[in-house]
Amino acid sequence: MFTHMLKISIPDPFIGIHMNFSIELVIQIVCSHLFFLMLAAALQPLEKMYQTR
Repeated sequence: MFTHMLKISIPDPFIGIHMNFSIELVIQIVCSHLFFLMLAAALQPLEKMYQTR
């Protein structure tokens, strides 16, 4: 829906495609970053357990 609105607001189809691609790229980067953050959060308790030994 949001990308569709962007395509309408940008007259040049090439710029519209480029904007759409960059938005998908940003979403991919954010998703992978969130995945790594969740992984780090999951590993933190294990790390603390090893440190208390």
